[in-house]
Amino acid sequence: MFFDGSCPLCTAEIDFYQRADTQGALKLFDVSCESFSGDNRLSQKQAMARLHVRLADGKQISGAGGFFEMWRAIPSWRWLAGISRIPGAMTVMAPGYISSSCRSDP
Repeated sequence: MFFDGSCPLCTAEIDFYQRADTQGALKLFDVSCESFSGDNRLSQKQAMARLHVRLADGKQISGAGGFFEMWRAIPSWRWLAGISRIPGAMTVMAPGYISSSCRSDP
């Protein structure tokens, strides 16, 4: 998971999920650090604009969809990940993600 560690809201939320991740399913990358320069699939600028999750199979998901994948990885949150299977759930969640993020880029 790639997140903006310079955003207080993002950091608080990631800390919350990290505490819930008792099995160590999440690998977190603070993209605001000088040591993160991006990779061949994600630049630092792109990573700073919104949450990105890269799955074990290499698939990359951004924005609200990334939260569903994060929830799916944490056993105590899997029930919430099930909401993503409801038709239209992503359409409803995306505006909430954008309006609550430190960045306004969709």
